[in-house]
Amino acid sequence: MKERKLNYRFHNPNSAEVAADYILKVFIEADGKKVDKAFRELAEKSAGKEGQKMDNMREGILVYDQTSERYQIQYGTEDFSHGLHCGECLDVLQNGNQWIRCRMEFSHEQNRWYLVGTQPGFILDGATVRYTR
Repeated sequence: MKERKLNYRFHNPNSAEVAADYILKVFIEADGKKVDKAFRELAEKSAGKEGQKMDNMREGILVYDQTSERYQIQYGTEDFSHGLHCGECLDVLQNGNQWIRCRMEFSHEQNRWYLVGTQPGFILDGATVRYTR
C-alpha cells in the first residue's frame, strides 16, 4: 500500500502579527524555565571566577527613558548608556552587598520591564548595576 503524506491547513482569522505574537508567547511559556535555568547556570559559572571584576565593566544606576520607553544606565550627570534591549545581560547589586548576573526582558502581558534572576517584585528604577561597555 502506498504511503500518503498528510497535508494540514488551518484557517486563521487573525492578522499575521497577532498570530506571530501568540505563537511567540506559547514558545516562551513552554521554554521559559529552560532559558532561565541556562542563564542562571551561566551566571553562576561567571560568578565562580573568584568574583574578579572585569576592566570593561562600568557601574551606574538604572533609569527609565520615557522617550525610548526603555531602561538605560546613568553613569554620570550627562553620561547615559544606550536603551537596553531584551536579552542584554548586566550585574545588579542586591541587598547592598551581592552582585547578581541578570538578563533584561519585557513582558507584553504586564507591559513592564523586568530582570530575570532577581527577586520577585524587584524595583528597577534606581537599582545599582554593572554593565559591559
